[in-house]
Amino acid sequence: MGSSGGTAGRRDGGTAGRIEKCQIGVFLTSAAPDGPELLDRELCLPCEWADDAARHQEAGVPEAVRIATELQLTRRMPARALEAGVPVAWVTGDSIDGGDRRLRVWLEQQELPFVLAVKRDEP
Repeated sequence: MGSSGGTAGRRDGGTAGRIEKCQIGVFLTSAAPDGPELLDRELCLPCEWADDAARHQEAGVPEAVRIATELQLTRRMPARALEAGVPVAWVTGDSIDGGDRRLRVWLEQQELPFVLAVKRDEP
């Protein structure tokens, strides 16, 4: 699970070290013996898009797409994978994932082993 940059709005993309014009994509991949496989992905739309139907239409955002934060998407995707019967041996993630206490608790409740990066000041 992680994020990647592109173009959409001024946000902290995580890789530039500053606020940049970018988009945030959240991806769920598997590390299979044959190589990585993309399992799920979603675009994290900026909050200012939440109630802007005209902007959605102009950008071609489907009506069914609802605004969700990066952390909401990061929690949603592993749940969808489990519901679909995807076998999971380990879950790994970056410090954004590791800083999400709800995600860590959910992984523990699912009895899934995980290794998530955390910032050194994370309780």
